[in-house]
Amino acid sequence: MTKYLTILLYFTSCILVTKGQSTPEELGNITFNCFQKLELDRFYIIKPTIRDLAKFGKTMGVDSSSEEYKQFLKRYPSVIENFKEKCSKLLSDSARLHFSWTQSKLDKIESTPQSVSLDDGRTLNIMIIEIHFHSNNRRFKLLLGDVNSYDGIWKPGNNIDLTTQ
Repeated sequence: MTKYLTILLYFTSCILVTKGQSTPEELGNITFNCFQKLELDRFYIIKPTIRDLAKFGKTMGVDSSSEEYKQFLKRYPSVIENFKEKCSKLLSDSARLHFSWTQSKLDKIESTPQSVSLDDGRTLNIMIIEIHFHSNNRRFKLLLGDVNSYDGIWKPGNNIDLTTQ
């Protein structure tokens, strides 16, 4: 019974998180809330899955039988681990930067579309999300630098950074 409840709660939290990502700004709010509440596991579950990437790649004309694609799939779990390490470092940077995530307050969220030219001449449209907040009378910006929509659900890429303003 406990196992059943755990699974049910996990999937319910996944649904609740992903339902709120229909705009880049909603993704920005979810991201800030996960950092503020020190609940990065909730943030990690909204990363694109292999299935998301495969569907997206198909729309971009990626050859799923190519060796490059197969190698990417093999590396993707390590990409996720590197992302998690970056996020954990951002949490711990709060001590170095003399602020508290839990005491931080959201100021605004800005999203900016950007086009990236690929080597093969195609263009990839991504979104950059800037999450502006303050804590201990200091201003900060949490940047999600390569956000994309997967079937209408916005998900973070691997480019995340924290700067002082």
